[in-house]
Amino acid sequence: MYATNSRGTGERSIAIRELCPEILLAILLAILPLANAQDAPATVLETVTVTAQKRSENLMTVPVSVNVLSADALESSGIGNTGDLKLVTPGLVYDELDGFPLYYIRGVGTDFTQPGVSSAVAIYSDGIYQNFSQSSTQGLLDVERIEVLKGPQGTLYGRNSTAGAINIITRRPSTEALEAEFSAGVGNYGRQSLQAYLSGPWTERVAASVAGFYEQRDSFVRNGFTGRRLDDREAYGARAKVLGRFGEGAEAEVAAWYFNSVDDAAGAFQQLQATATGAVFGPLIGGGRLSDDRELVYNDFPVNWSNRQAGAHVKVRVPFESFDLVSLTGYQDWLARSGVDFDATDAPIAFFFSDSKTQTASQELQLVSTRGDVEWVAGVFYYDNKGAFAPLNVPAGTSPPLRVNGPLTVIRTEARAQASAVFAQASYRFGAGDAWRVTAGGRYSREKATLEPATIAVTGIGVVARIPGTDETWDDFSPKLTLDYSTDNSLTFLTVSRGFKSGAYNLASPGDLSPVQPEKLTAIEFGYKLTFAGGRARFELAAFNYDYKQLQVQFITNQTAPLTLGNAKKATSRGVELSLTGKATPNLQLTAGLALLPEATYDSFGTTLPGGAVINGGVAYTDNGAGNSSGIANFSGNDLAHAPSTSGNLGIVYERPFAGGSIVLSGNLYHSGKYYFSAQNSPRARQDAYTTLNARVTWKSADERWRVAIWGNNLTDETYYTQILVNALGSLAQFAPQRTTGVEFGYSIR
Repeated sequence: MYATNSRGTGERSIAIRELCPEILLAILLAILPLANAQDAPATVLETVTVTAQKRSENLMTVPVSVNVLSADALESSGIGNTGDLKLVTPGLVYDELDGFPLYYIRGVGTDFTQPGVSSAVAIYSDGIYQNFSQSSTQGLLDVERIEVLKGPQGTLYGRNSTAGAINIITRRPSTEALEAEFSAGVGNYGRQSLQAYLSGPWTERVAASVAGFYEQRDSFVRNGFTGRRLDDREAYGARAKVLGRFGEGAEAEVAAWYFNSVDDAAGAFQQLQATATGAVFGPLIGGGRLSDDRELVYNDFPVNWSNRQAGAHVKVRVPFESFDLVSLTGYQDWLARSGVDFDATDAPIAFFFSDSKTQTASQELQLVSTRGDVEWVAGVFYYDNKGAFAPLNVPAGTSPPLRVNGPLTVIRTEARAQASAVFAQASYRFGAGDAWRVTAGGRYSREKATLEPATIAVTGIGVVARIPGTDETWDDFSPKLTLDYSTDNSLTFLTVSRGFKSGAYNLASPGDLSPVQPEKLTAIEFGYKLTFAGGRARFELAAFNYDYKQLQVQFITNQTAPLTLGNAKKATSRGVELSLTGKATPNLQLTAGLALLPEATYDSFGTTLPGGAVINGGVAYTDNGAGNSSGIANFSGNDLAHAPSTSGNLGIVYERPFAGGSIVLSGNLYHSGKYYFSAQNSPRARQDAYTTLNARVTWKSADERWRVAIWGNNLTDETYYTQILVNALGSLAQFAPQRTTGVEFGYSIR
């Protein structure tokens, strides 16, 4: 039998009771100044505009749970990429595996890290679906705002949005006057950064913008095997846009972008298990050292990680008498190279390295109403993606020790995903004062996954196997129904919706011709939004119940077959989220957020037969004294992976006149409860509760053209993980960045 941890919800409830008083006290402290400032001449909060329903609307009138962050809010909270959004978004978890981003919302997400398989959190950039979530982790270049939509967005956003969606909206070229921004910064670990933005009109009908960034810093990690730090992180990129207006109100936007980053530390793992295979065999063949220092690894294989992305889009909007026609055309090309010391010691045991490629084209046509008693949107969508390991290289042996200079198994595989869909959603107001509104919609999708013919070769021998291609097609209908009631300052809504995530093939194991099956999520959500204190405060509440079927999971197995895909039959996630934003005084703005997830469990993930054998379960590991033995275990009753029972944040922005300009003090405190990195719920793969603090002090000139900032992230210098991976060779870990600090100088013309 293999160890599991069937905790159920009892321990989660205890954790919530322990943490609730602290976070609720923080929220209370945020509310009290607002209550005491009823008569103060505090500036009201700015209206927040979102496009969560494919049209521009006031955040507080949209019956959707969505967190919105402007460019200023991202800066003041120390948000440098979309992974950092977890610090200010209740219910969002972000982890990484070998440099690949893993997003989870309300316990729903995916840990798939191979080409051709998408995240359960759909990523959109300027309305264009980003097939691979890694494209979202570059620097937030020329961003206007980011919207995090929670819950299945199947009707309007379609494929692979069972958990939610992240919309990245970049700045449109300025049609009125020249705009320019420049910033340069330095920091610890040798950090250097540059960022520039230029925008303005070319003619009366044409405007353009260009933005670029460069960032470099020393690696956080030193390799004890080589005696030096891993190669530095370097990232750079650019985006250019041209906006043209034609006819009566029609416009077209053409954009192109390119990003490149290298960060070898993203491929470095530390071995946590004293009885790991490398630690046991190492003394016999050379090496085997372990480290308990988060800045020190022992990797004999030359770990590496790089990521290159390029893409373009064309957006066209043509107005008609009662609706707009919108066309969204996108193309993306992505290449990642990764090399991992898979035993995470300096013994020559196991490794793999790969080139991962994807190419994606998409086309969406929308009709969006602009007048009439019924608000509606309808459209069609087509998507074509090719993903490949070109190639994936692993040791050719079957048991350690496997020397680095030994033969390699070279796997070349490619999969193609094609999707088409039609969708529509309509809203109608009724009742006294049109206070009631009903919204109904649906999306019909057809998804086809194709596994192209593959080859498996061994160096020095040649091709040893040819795998025939195969394909499978799935159809789905994802409906949504919402009823809401509004007053002058509040909105109450109830939504029932469903999300769908397509099936896929396992490119790391081409001999497996059975795809992982689609997952489906049915959600019931109650929401409440309130604007109070004379427009100086906003409060939002959401309570949800998720019924998850065929949850897709990935297991890291052994050194010769790194990835296994499967389905958990049934899972449940239930919780509550609260958020508060308020102006306590004209100079002081407070934010607070809390996410409670008392139940997030695999209800059915394995069946135990008479005699103890398990079928339809997950891969579990037990320490065998020289690594880990693997077997199939029943994970029913275990916690969902990457699903802390509690998380929350408290933010502050305070501004006052200073030295001929103004000084802005901002900070964000984030707390996460403990959670597991895998369905096994092994104590060896557990992230304990942690708290981080980001802060920033900015001086701005009176005309807001000049600015100087001092910033610090993870000022508590908290030690926590981005991943713990238990496999046949041991327990491998990657750490989150430690305390980082810096100074930034900026100049802008607006």
